[in-house]
Amino acid sequence: MGAIRTGHTPLWGARRGKGGSWLWRLLASPLILWEYLFYQRPNVTTEKTRPADWARLQSEWRFWDALVCYVGPPSHFLWNIKCPLLGTMVVSCVVVLYEYGRTQLGWNVPDLDKSNVMNDAYRLSSFAMSLLLSLRLGRAYERWWSARCTFAGVGSAASTLVGQAVAWIDSPQLRNDIRRWAVVWHYSILHICTAAEDLHPKGAALLGEEELALYRASRKPRQLAYQQLRLLVVQGKRHGLSEDAALAMDATIVKGVSDAGTCVRIKFQALPQTLTLVSTGFLQIWLLLVPLGLQGEWLELVAVFFTALLLLSVDEAATQLENPFPMLPLEEILDSTVRDTARTLEEAEALRALQHSCSKRLSADSNVVVGVGAH
Repeated sequence: MGAIRTGHTPLWGARRGKGGSWLWRLLASPLILWEYLFYQRPNVTTEKTRPADWARLQSEWRFWDALVCYVGPPSHFLWNIKCPLLGTMVVSCVVVLYEYGRTQLGWNVPDLDKSNVMNDAYRLSSFAMSLLLSLRLGRAYERWWSARCTFAGVGSAASTLVGQAVAWIDSPQLRNDIRRWAVVWHYSILHICTAAEDLHPKGAALLGEEELALYRASRKPRQLAYQQLRLLVVQGKRHGLSEDAALAMDATIVKGVSDAGTCVRIKFQALPQTLTLVSTGFLQIWLLLVPLGLQGEWLELVAVFFTALLLLSVDEAATQLENPFPMLPLEEILDSTVRDTARTLEEAEALRALQHSCSKRLSADSNVVVGVGAH
């Protein structure tokens, strides 16, 4: 009973560094074949979807990937459901052996389902089970999508805030400070969502020693970050920031705080346990009772295996999406925030230099025109 396995790391770990001799390649050939068949899917879970990924996702490869999606990344369904699947198959094998002995070998044992009660019960309960699974999967997907939008929303607020600062604040130092703390703010949300022990090194590099010490000492670093941003906005009033512009910047911070709050709520509040336990328990009991309706045909084991595999995989998908952050490209989203805010500062300085150059040229042209008029 270990932790859920997700991601694109092979079950046997990285093969790099183990040598490239012909003997190693021969011994590792089954693993290499396994990797080729099941680990060539594009990583659109923890990375953004690129054009090459879309080409694969919309090619005929998608039929193969869908057929064998239960093995390998990103969700490793077969590995994660191995225990309940094994339990279902053990019960099925025992029941099939029992029925085979009763019907074929003449064992003097009672019929487990003489009146076909189990078959009727399965038909009547299948709809309720499907309803529970679809309800849970739908709610889990909503959490995933909300986490995706709100985490990116914090980055959007940070980028917008930097854009407002470079347009309305005269002090280059203050603009740079707002940019630093806006990015640190986004890193503080990553800190929470990934349950990391410390601030990401890239975020820590943006802070001075005293600032970093204050961040680490804070009980809620994300609040420290946006409070610092508000203080910097107040300072901006001494550097050309009007009251209306300050209110607009504060509104941007409020929007980011709202998105950050949603991320935190998703991280620290699971779906109602009543729903998850009833859904998973209903499915587990249903699968353990399915074998009681078997007639002693060994081929029935194949049907039970795939039925259990499919249904347990749906339940596993809902479980993984319930905690959505390991299934999102968080670091790539944050890298976009870092790049966008840095580019905003650079482009603003370039535009200011261009305006200054144009002003000087227009001033020089005006002097020439005035001089010509004087003659």
